[in-house]
Amino acid sequence: MLARNFRLRRSVDIQKVVKFGERQIAPHFKIYWQLNKNNNEQALPTRSTVVVGKKVAKGAVTRNRIKRRTRAALKSLQMPAGFDLVIFPKEKVLDLPFEVLVDNLSALIKKIR
Repeated sequence: MLARNFRLRRSVDIQKVVKFGERQIAPHFKIYWQLNKNNNEQALPTRSTVVVGKKVAKGAVTRNRIKRRTRAALKSLQMPAGFDLVIFPKEKVLDLPFEVLVDNLSALIKKIR
């Protein structure tokens, strides 16, 4: 699991990123992102969250498995500093080999930089 200061936890923060942030779409993910800076214009650590709704997977076990795989892929990547990310994976993530999952996610994150 990602450390607490690397996670977007509050609903208000997540909604703000989705509403006002920019979007990148790929076949397996949709990522909303926004710059995250403090008052001194210094980049804060990148915070992220994974959101899987009931439209993607009906069962809680399946949704949690998608979240776990996506978080594990995120953990293995070098994240640029200063972003808030909200990641919406699709159900196809379950069928992908882990290496392909990491490659797809890293390609999306490189577009953000």
